[in-house]
Amino acid sequence: MDDPIGKAGLAHYFEHLMFETTGKFTDIEATMSSIGAQFNAFTTKEYTCYYELVLKNDLPLAMEVEADRMGNLMLPKIK
Repeated sequence: MDDPIGKAGLAHYFEHLMFETTGKFTDIEATMSSIGAQFNAFTTKEYTCYYELVLKNDLPLAMEVEADRMGNLMLPKIK
């Protein structure tokens, strides 16, 4: 699926917004970095992929962050 006409890069921009904040995690990047996670995302024409590489003991936190991000993302207000 292509970005809407006149809005090139919208999907990629939204990908970056997904690393912002949720109701539970005010800084997703800091939370994941605190456990030494390697995490990133990429956007193709067909999908956006978010991934993390964490130690087994940190998987519950990584999954909690991911679930909260997918369900409770708080986007900044556009002025």
